[in-house]
Amino acid sequence: MKILWDFRLYSYGYAARGVGIYTQRMCEAILKHDPGLEIAVWANKRVVPRFMHEWNVHWIPYTKGSWRSDLITIPGLMRKHAIDIVTFWVVLGPIWHIGLGLFHPCKVICVIHDMGVELWDAAAQNLSLRKSWYWKTQKLLASQSDHIVCNSCTTKKDLRTCLPAYRRGIQVLYPPMPAYLNRSVRRERFFLALGGQAHKNLQRVIEAFALFRDRHADYRLVVCGEVQTSIIIPRRAQPQIVFESMERYELYLSTCRAFIFCSLYEGLGLPPVEALASGCPVIAGDIPVLHETLHDGAVYVNPESVDHIAQGMHTVADVANVWQDKATIAGRLYKEQTAHTAQHWCSLYQSLGGRK
Repeated sequence: MKILWDFRLYSYGYAARGVGIYTQRMCEAILKHDPGLEIAVWANKRVVPRFMHEWNVHWIPYTKGSWRSDLITIPGLMRKHAIDIVTFWVVLGPIWHIGLGLFHPCKVICVIHDMGVELWDAAAQNLSLRKSWYWKTQKLLASQSDHIVCNSCTTKKDLRTCLPAYRRGIQVLYPPMPAYLNRSVRRERFFLALGGQAHKNLQRVIEAFALFRDRHADYRLVVCGEVQTSIIIPRRAQPQIVFESMERYELYLSTCRAFIFCSLYEGLGLPPVEALASGCPVIAGDIPVLHETLHDGAVYVNPESVDHIAQGMHTVADVANVWQDKATIAGRLYKEQTAHTAQHWCSLYQSLGGRK
């Protein structure tokens, strides 16, 4: 049985984002669990993470093209390389170039990360995308798959809303817990947050930090990643807010007093899971998907209330050791929750068998 992993996503900017990290962890866990799997990877090797070059797989070169031309390429690719099962690691996402092949002899597994374009992402480009022929085609092709893997129960629920007629298997598989070794006993007086798109809610986090400093003037806020130009920083908080690249993200995660993740919506939300792996307390937006992964290991706040986010910061600052213990316990729960993820993937491949 020969399995194709579609890694075109790395050619379109997903390598350092949640989808890319999810895919790396899943695939690495699968290969460790069953090194004997016959895997072909369709990718541009120059853009995939370097450690992937060491994988014992058959590499099929990929050159950027339009999603329309890829739809024509995919069936021929399956026949040429005698593929039995293909895993599309990105389905129903906003990238125009990633489509699905409908007319080919393989079984198909689709991985769906969120339904933001359809349900909750109001960005202008997504509003037009919802009405496009591309999006309608993506939903049609996804509905023809043999099995769908969702990254959370929240995504599965949203998928049922968007594809109510889909009657085949849908499975939730969370990514494995990352192995962080840099666990600090003493954490420094600063919070860590991430930049990113508007739904990451950085503006309210910054405003909440300005309120928090009225009682804790010795704290800093470190923001890693891209920051939107529309972000406004209150004057009284400016000296204590530091902007950094993602290169130092893991270092800050291992030493900060708490990680702030007050997103308005997520398909999964990998950064808080990474915080648990580092034994780091989390101040999290009170949205369903974060309860799935963080359990009782986070201080949940209303992500739309600046005052409530600030109160979450006070809660952690006042009893930091308590929340560090809670984060450690929640991390163990998540690790148990995902202990058999790779085994479930391999069982799924075996259950689908060979060609149609």
